[in-house]
Formats: sequence, C-alpha cells, structure tokens
Amino acid sequence: HGLELFRVNKIKFEIVLLTNITQDHLDFHETMENYIKAKLKIYDLNSKYKIINKKFKHLIDRKLIEFGDNYKNIENSKNGIKIKFDYYNETVTIKTPYYGNCYIENLLAFISIINNLKIKLKSFCFPKILGRMQKISNEPITIVDFAHTPDAVENVIKSIKGSLNNKIAVIFGCGG
Repeated sequence: HGLELFRVNKIKFEIVLLTNITQDHLDFHETMENYIKAKLKIYDLNSKYKIINKKFKHLIDRKLIEFGDNYKNIENSKNGIKIKFDYYNETVTIKTPYYGNCYIENLLAFISIINNLKIKLKSFCFPKILGRMQKISNEPITIVDFAHTPDAVENVIKSIKGSLNNKIAVIFGCGG
C-alpha cells in the first residue's frame, strides 16, 4: 500500500529489494496486474542498490542486481536449511531452523544485501520466530505457521512435505 499511496517516496534507501510476488492485497489492488505494477514501483525509489529475485527479472526493463543463484550449496532437511555461499573471499555456511523454498529465497536475499552493503558479520544467528515454522512437538511432528494467504499456506505445506517426508494434517484458521 505504501508504494501505491506514495508513503515512502521521500525516503532515501540504501537498498530496495523484491523477494516475491504472490496473490496478496487484492482487496486494495483489485487485480494481479495492478498489484505487480505497484510492487515494481519500489525501483522508482531513491536507492543506491536495486535488487530483484531473478525469477521476476522479466517483469521489468531495467538493469538490476539479481539474486537467486548466489550460493554454492543448499541443504533443506528436517533440521532446517543449511546454505553455503561466498563471503569475503571464503566459503561460509549458515544454518537456520526453517524449511522450504520461501525461506531459501529470503536467505539468498539476505546474502545479496550483506554482500552489496559490504557488511562483515562475525556470526549468523537465525532465532526461532514464534509462529514461523515453529515446531511445537516431535511426536507427532507438529508445526505452527501463521501463513494466511493461499500462496503462503501452499509454501508451508510444500516446505514441510519436502523436508520432513511425513503425512500432513492441516488445521487452518484466520484471526479477524
């Protein structure tokens, strides 16, 4: 909403980045076409770096920094994601407690940001966030996620199924 309503136009950003485009906020934008146009307005903002997920590069006719293949190896298992990437002339491995492609894309975006800003981190810590792939039981494996859009729910289910290889029962609710 902020881009469409010009709420951030006077802010100078160091980085603007587009991670994904999903069916969201159609109550405001009414069509996917309007929604995509609104999301791409992020690249009209005043910023030093303009970064896009490579799978959406075809939507915009501009030279942008792309992310999505800025890694050496990715493991996605019941223990979470482990990703290896180049960082300050060495190969670094980070681990997260999350599962699935949506979290992998977020990690690749993070890597792109720290590399472009030339931020040298001494350690990586990805704490559990309540309600985000939160494992609350091992027997049976029970996970809570606050996904609430069709795309988000589908991503959570695919992530769990792909990482845990278990039967899945879904209980879905939405706060009002």
